[in-house]
Amino acid sequence: MRSMKKILLSLVLAGGACFANAQTFVQVLYPSNISGGFAHTFADWALTPDMTDPANRVIAPVIIARDNSAGDSLLCNPTTQNLTGKIALVFRGECEFGTKAVNAWNAGAVGVVIVGNTAGELISMSSGTNAQGDVIDIPATFIKKEDGEIVYDALMAGDSVSMLLGNKNAYFVNDLGSTPGYTANVPAQAPVQLAESTTDFPIVYAAQIYNYGSANQSNVKVIVDLKKNGSVIHTDTSNVIALLNAGDSTDQFTFTNYDGALGVGDYTIEYAIVSDSVDDTPTDNKFIYPFRINNDKLFSYAKYNADSSFTFNSGNYGPAERNGDFRSCIMFKHPKGNQVGIKGLWFNASIGDDLTIDGEEILFQVFKWNDAFVYGTDSPSFNLLADVTAGSYIYEEDKQNEFVYAHMDDYVLLESNARYLVCAKIYNEKVYIGYDNETKYNYYSSIIGQYVSPIADGSTWYASGFVGGPVPSLTLHFFTTEEVGLANADKLVKATLYPNPAKDVVNVLVDNYEGAAKLTVTDLAGKTVIANDVTIASNGNVSFNTAGLNAGMYIVKMQLANGNEVKASVVVE
Repeated sequence: MRSMKKILLSLVLAGGACFANAQTFVQVLYPSNISGGFAHTFADWALTPDMTDPANRVIAPVIIARDNSAGDSLLCNPTTQNLTGKIALVFRGECEFGTKAVNAWNAGAVGVVIVGNTAGELISMSSGTNAQGDVIDIPATFIKKEDGEIVYDALMAGDSVSMLLGNKNAYFVNDLGSTPGYTANVPAQAPVQLAESTTDFPIVYAAQIYNYGSANQSNVKVIVDLKKNGSVIHTDTSNVIALLNAGDSTDQFTFTNYDGALGVGDYTIEYAIVSDSVDDTPTDNKFIYPFRINNDKLFSYAKYNADSSFTFNSGNYGPAERNGDFRSCIMFKHPKGNQVGIKGLWFNASIGDDLTIDGEEILFQVFKWNDAFVYGTDSPSFNLLADVTAGSYIYEEDKQNEFVYAHMDDYVLLESNARYLVCAKIYNEKVYIGYDNETKYNYYSSIIGQYVSPIADGSTWYASGFVGGPVPSLTLHFFTTEEVGLANADKLVKATLYPNPAKDVVNVLVDNYEGAAKLTVTDLAGKTVIANDVTIASNGNVSFNTAGLNAGMYIVKMQLANGNEVKASVVVE
């Protein structure tokens, strides 16, 4: 029996880049009909081994772990099953990951594979509310629902299944490969206004290949196909590396990049690694990076999800232990930046502890990022962030795990070739922001010389974001030059606030409007202090009480039912 209950977890902050020879694998060795590697995350708890070290590699038979309770293979209860020397297959739901792992460890398991309960979801795991998972000294890994069900179905059919967990260096003889992000891609979604051709939206091929096997490999090369709507529009084969010794890697491949028209469409960049040998594990010899050029003026590093017809979100994340507010950001820079501005953005968030998210506020900030640094060498200070525009979203119903839209307060055109940070800012430590944990930008970041998904935990910034390189599912909605005047004229409505300064009551007189509105009052730090549904009278007047507010300046905003907005400031004495 498998539960579908969703539990939120957090990620670990990244201190630097990972390289291909330090990558980890979760791989079925046999039976041959399901052999291959799975996308995964490993738990990084107090005593879990470093799975990038080949000495900690685990190879063992897999068994479905059961506790004979109503939840059965959820393993939320201690089990009498003998798991000695086995990798325990466990399903997500009903209890924390640390609880499942401890129950498997106590029964003798040498590893734990936890299977997701939502298709496509790939998350990192915390050790639990009381850090109960910190006692285990075996690997615990998370894999997708669809991959776990392959293993589960084979076991239920009576097949013996063996898996490898960890670093596979020198386990196979002929084993060339790479990992996601170490073959170059491009932003997964871009508006056609910024991607009519490779002049505006360069497509640069690059690859780092590693010889994981025990044998030297000869005549190694990489073949790349660029496809539009399923048809190849460009193909290229790299130079040949005559010899790649066992345990070595190389990025010395040269390509002729595509130079030409792009336009609206669904694209893929597809890499294939070939050599004189037949590879023992070909699943990491091919990499496919989808990207979409759209008419909808949308930009995102998270990929487009054809199943939902919108941005992909594999889970909602935040720092393991927060030191104040948390900011999740994406970088934007473009030679035609002066042709667009940010009208708003789509995002996805959740809240932990089985709470509802209504009433929670998430702030959005757009900064011009003026730090001078060399990517990969310098650590940006994030001291030169200039405000451009901002917005906020207050949940009025429990729409967690759904994409919702936040407007920017002001529509401001960007600048060409200027670097911007667009950040979601969260105050509640139980609120998590959506991420795509499958699309990686390691090589792309080095090509453009930029950090694409920085985060901030309190006042501490991490330019590389989270370990493993997931990217926020933030999806920017642009407006163009011809829209900027009309947008601001249509959206902002004139209003007068009086008295100003105020003591107990503020009156708002709105021009030419009668009816419902949503009132929010925020302090200068961006914290909401009042959030009410109000009704504007036929004379355009509405009032609100300020008696409980501290002295200072406040920003007053009203979202009118016709889609327009009021924005003004008031001083409270």
